[in-house]
Amino acid sequence: MENGAPAKTRIYLTMLLGMVVMSFTSPLLKMALSYGATSEAVTLYRTLGVFTCLLPVVALNPAKRSEVKSYSKKHWILLLCLGTLKAMGFLFWIEGLKYTSVFVASTLTRTSPIWVIIGGYLFLNEKTAFKAIGGMLLSLVGVALIGISDITGAGNSWLGVILVMVCALVQASEMLVNRVVRRSGTLWTTMFCIFAIAAVEVMIYSFVTKAYIGPFSMQVYLVIAALAIFCTLLGQSVNLWVLKYMKAATVSIIQLISPFIAALTAFLMLNEKPGIMTFIGAIIMIVGLYTYFKEEAKETAHAEADLQNNKQAEIINEAVTEAIAETTETIANDYSAPCAAACSPSKDSFCGCKNSTSSES
Repeated sequence: MENGAPAKTRIYLTMLLGMVVMSFTSPLLKMALSYGATSEAVTLYRTLGVFTCLLPVVALNPAKRSEVKSYSKKHWILLLCLGTLKAMGFLFWIEGLKYTSVFVASTLTRTSPIWVIIGGYLFLNEKTAFKAIGGMLLSLVGVALIGISDITGAGNSWLGVILVMVCALVQASEMLVNRVVRRSGTLWTTMFCIFAIAAVEVMIYSFVTKAYIGPFSMQVYLVIAALAIFCTLLGQSVNLWVLKYMKAATVSIIQLISPFIAALTAFLMLNEKPGIMTFIGAIIMIVGLYTYFKEEAKETAHAEADLQNNKQAEIINEAVTEAIAETTETIANDYSAPCAAACSPSKDSFCGCKNSTSSES
């Protein structure tokens, strides 16, 4: 999974699988809350579950242990930031779900591409074409239409909207930092460190706030186990894997499809029936995605063409420089050889070749 860059088809299919898996996250979180679990408990056991699953993977592999030991101070600082962002994102997300529906929460978190594109331009020098940004905005219009009927519905509040919007900002920051970390860290080792840090921080937060973290019914632990292993470990590992091969903005744009998938999942698990606006929004969103990828493909093709031209120009310049150097050296050797043979050591100072050479210089 880490060896070489895979085909684009494989990348896109893997991302689709990840979105389907992660679409069960919100319904499972709501189920855990309905069974009496607290936000802190769900987040704590969720992060601990992923950490526990990855512990033998890293501990029993000498290469991965060596990788952890080889991390620089800067890399550990980035991992610490990622662990903190992961814990914050989980907490804000589950708190937001208390005051909003799955549709609204899934819709509002899709505003993260705006922050990803801005952050990618400012910090990672990842430029996005103007028309591609237009496609992204059109996709956001479609996303908004998917949740518009629920934004004004019962059970939603401004507090939930604010919490979910903060979660979107945290997710965008996490994606940008992940993009940097994944350039030097392998998948499972990176996830192991991130969730270990997140689990410790959530544990400290729960202790400071005196949050109730159990015991709960067996239903709660089963739901959290499914959430940790199925949605978090499998689903989020896809995002980390993809970020090694794609721009953060591109990954974020593709994930705009997830509200539509979440709508279908919520219908199956929570009997939340999507309205006609969901399907209209999905069509608009797909048109926006098509516009984005079309413009990104053009930009990528132009960049590759410029890079190829620059490489060819460098090769030609090197060849010309080498040819000039070889010609100059050949001429110098051809001229100095007869002089060396004609000039004797005893008459070195009166050698005409050397005198002519010195006079020329």
